[in-house]
Amino acid sequence: MVHVERVLRQDRKFLPRYSELAYVGRHFEDLLQRDLPCAESQLKLMVHSTGEVGGCWGHDASANVRDTSIAEILSAQSYREEHAQFFRKECVGCGSNYALNLAWRPRTYVEDAMWRLGRRRLSPSVAS
Repeated sequence: MVHVERVLRQDRKFLPRYSELAYVGRHFEDLLQRDLPCAESQLKLMVHSTGEVGGCWGHDASANVRDTSIAEILSAQSYREEHAQFFRKECVGCGSNYALNLAWRPRTYVEDAMWRLGRRRLSPSVAS
């Protein structure tokens, strides 16, 4: 990480954001990072080849478009409650689409700005 951070400080335009690099560094210790909401589950609707409708790949679908219209499924209270749980990562969890999840957390933009000002570090041994 020390080398990556030095390169980032020299020219950031083609490299990931500070918050993305920090996420990756924590990923191997805490795969789910439940403090980050799951944005992907809120933006996508998975309709499997069997007609089952789920929030993500790890979700056991409880509705099927062969029996119920998508509009009815999406407007059901049970569907909304289930997706609120996905947003809070009360699910099997995964590391899917971390950049999107970070984009939904305004604090990451502040952390990126603080890094650019030299007030955050990926590694404690890196000089500003």
